[in-house]
Parts: sequence; C-alpha cells; structure tokens
Amino acid sequence: MPRLLIKVVDYETRMPLMGVGVSVDGRVGVTDFRGEAVFELPAGTYTVSVRHTFYRPFEETVTVDRDRAITVRLIRATPW
Repeated sequence: MPRLLIKVVDYETRMPLMGVGVSVDGRVGVTDFRGEAVFELPAGTYTVSVRHTFYRPFEETVTVDRDRAITVRLIRATPW
C-alpha cells in the first residue's frame, strides 16, 4: 500500500510544526517532532486537511498511486 508523508512547516520560518492535526479523508493523525504525519492508503485521490489553532486552515486534493511526500506551509492566523 502506498504511503503519503505530510510534512507541516511554518510558512515564514520553514521550521517543522509538531502537534498539528492532519486528516486524509477521515483518517486522522498528528505531526511528530519533525512536523511529519504518515498515512498508508490504497491508491486513489484524497482530500488532505491540516488544522492548527494559530494557523490558517489548509486543504488540498492529492492523488496517491505510489509513495509520495508533500510539504504544507502553514500561514500564521492574524491575531484578533
């Protein structure tokens, strides 16, 4: 089964973000200290959603037909 590695980093600093919620069509994970979450998925097209309290939400459709890695650069949310 193909693996999808999702690396989440800060848009400006490009530093990895730990503890970020990542979901892939209902499968839920959290990034580790490297800012990475890994999902084993059957080949197909999926919606990747990334959420963190202090950052703008991110969503993208990806096709997985072999091992794949994507980097998500989260933008800080504007303070109220």
